[in-house]
Amino acid sequence: MKYTFLFAYLLITSPSLSAQWTTLPVPFATRYDDIFFINDTLGWAVNSNGSILHTTDAGASWTEQEDTDKYLRSIEFATPTLGFCGSLDFGFYRTTDGGLHWDDITGHIDPMPSGICGLAAPTPEVIYGCGVWSSPAFVIKSTDGGTTWISTDMSAHASALVDMYFVSADTGFVCGKATAARGNVGTILYTTNGGQSWTEVYHTERSHEYIWKLQSPDGIHFYCSIENAQGPPTLMARSDDKGLTWTTVTVDEQYHYIQCVGFINTMHGWTGATGTLLETTDGGTSWTPVLVGSDYNRFFRINAYTAFLSGGQVYKYTDSLTSIPIDPLPHDEVHLMHAYPNPVYDDLTIDVDIRSKTHCVIRLFAADGQLLRTICDQPDVSGEKSFSVSLRDIAPQKLYVSMHTNEGVVVREVVRG
Repeated sequence: MKYTFLFAYLLITSPSLSAQWTTLPVPFATRYDDIFFINDTLGWAVNSNGSILHTTDAGASWTEQEDTDKYLRSIEFATPTLGFCGSLDFGFYRTTDGGLHWDDITGHIDPMPSGICGLAAPTPEVIYGCGVWSSPAFVIKSTDGGTTWISTDMSAHASALVDMYFVSADTGFVCGKATAARGNVGTILYTTNGGQSWTEVYHTERSHEYIWKLQSPDGIHFYCSIENAQGPPTLMARSDDKGLTWTTVTVDEQYHYIQCVGFINTMHGWTGATGTLLETTDGGTSWTPVLVGSDYNRFFRINAYTAFLSGGQVYKYTDSLTSIPIDPLPHDEVHLMHAYPNPVYDDLTIDVDIRSKTHCVIRLFAADGQLLRTICDQPDVSGEKSFSVSLRDIAPQKLYVSMHTNEGVVVREVVRG
């Protein structure tokens, strides 16, 4: 069933007087995880409701092309007609007519990853995919436009894979979380032979982090977000030599949970996730909060003046928009978590309200990032649940409880008294 959505823009002003973010007219969903534009007007978006949406007017209106029963995570087009869409629920789709019809090609891949979080189409023939954030890690590849596929187990390199970026049919990057033997640090892997072999070019220093998203405005300067549910500082990384070497960048000494990252040029960029979108205009030296929705996941650059951002809704950045200025819609946390008492002396109670079926991982971290407890790791969980965790063997200190789901991360700080 196809619907067209056309509403008033929501406008948010950026620090530049001529630069603005607008909230685009997409239907409500828990989260829009990915967007892709083939040019400045023709684009697609996918969401947690299982919808594939299409725009032909740069986001001014959207038409639903497909309604699945999956949580859709990724979307990529190799040409205006050939596209691919990945889910978190063993679903993988292909279109050859610009999205008018989508075929489920899950059965064409063996073994099929449980989810496809990242896609890359460097040519119309060569297509890559990777997943999943909750493990295990696989890379899939097609050399005939998605008709046949090779699936590669990446467990020797990573426990989870989230995103990828290819600069050619043979050269590219995949990122996520390294193996348990490596301490589950965030990792970026690099190949120059089409995935026959991989080399790590960057890793984080703290355990249980992800390199969540990769982005480049020009193919020379690369940026990656570091997802961390353990507390400050907030970090990202950048490369100025086509991704061969990387430098860790401190975004803020305070804690911000971030997933998306995107630069429109080497000086002007954004990063953020469930809470605040942070903006830099000096190449990452300083960052300023910007009021633009929430739950950001994918930044998609069109050119030096236009970009799109997916999250709680779909957002558009441009340096000259004429729109009706009204307040942005609030977007609450998707799933709720309450940790008490605080301070806690003996047993910590964690109550969660998981409002839609998802994969849920709840962990307890020390302030230095050490994993102290894995409290819950359940796929396909929903509803209200309560956990009791004894802290009697833990010394007094600041602790962080993180709940990681398909939709993002919720973090609560507690003090062991």
